[in-house]
Amino acid sequence: MKKQAKVTSKGQVTIPREIRRRLGVRAGDKLEFEEDAQGVRVKAVRDGSVFEKYAGIGNPGIGKFWWHCGTRTTLSIGAQGNF
Repeated sequence: MKKQAKVTSKGQVTIPREIRRRLGVRAGDKLEFEEDAQGVRVKAVRDGSVFEKYAGIGNPGIGKFWWHCGTRTTLSIGAQGNF
């Protein structure tokens, strides 16, 4: 998938709809940018799990620490800016 976006004078970018859907992000969500040898990776940062409120129910030995690992969806952007 190849998409383009323009950077405003304030450094803001509108992420194309297809990319937002693929990452599962909405207004107010956080993104993490990580650079490596191939380019920049964009990750949707999730604070916890949707199942966190059920931690320990039915399995007394499993505590809340299990749910603090968080979830992330990753989208890689190549060195040329391609998705």
